[in-house]
Amino acid sequence: MSKIVIDFKDVEYKKVKQHEQNIFFIYEMLKELSSSAIGKNVDMVKMLSEDASKYLVDTYAELYLKDRPEHLDRREMLVRHTKINLLRVMELQNEMNKLTKVMGEHAPVVTDKGIKSNIKKKEFNVYLNESKRDHYQAVVNLLNAMGEVEVYTKLGSTANLMRSFRDLKMSSDSSVLNGVEINPQLFM
Repeated sequence: MSKIVIDFKDVEYKKVKQHEQNIFFIYEMLKELSSSAIGKNVDMVKMLSEDASKYLVDTYAELYLKDRPEHLDRREMLVRHTKINLLRVMELQNEMNKLTKVMGEHAPVVTDKGIKSNIKKKEFNVYLNESKRDHYQAVVNLLNAMGEVEVYTKLGSTANLMRSFRDLKMSSDSSVLNGVEINPQLFM
């Protein structure tokens, strides 16, 4: 038998999507900052897998400071020549790392082709506990029967339904019969 979806973790899904949007935004900011400082596209996978500011200093030195004396502060040279704010780069990288940790398995993946979403909407579905399938089906049948009766007879208040059947809950969906729907918490 196939699994029956009885609910969706909408709040958690929206929170993860917001974190993902923030990570995408930070990624683009870091990409723009680093590319403008270095003068070409940088290896974002490598940069984000280590200390981003150190990576930028090393890359800049490799490209533009080969003929300069070794005693010069390469970090200072990068900042002076490009006006990049390395503290800002570190802050952005730290924020991205923090959001990535919070997102866990849903965090986007940085590849050599860019950044890719790793959120699978179906992972936020809530499925019916198979041992409660018969009970769930009985409640579905009850609601269907109430819908059929409602065509001919006005049913009593929702409060009466809620007192009689703990399997039901108030619904925010106005199209639901008498504002009542199955309580998914009881069937997980």
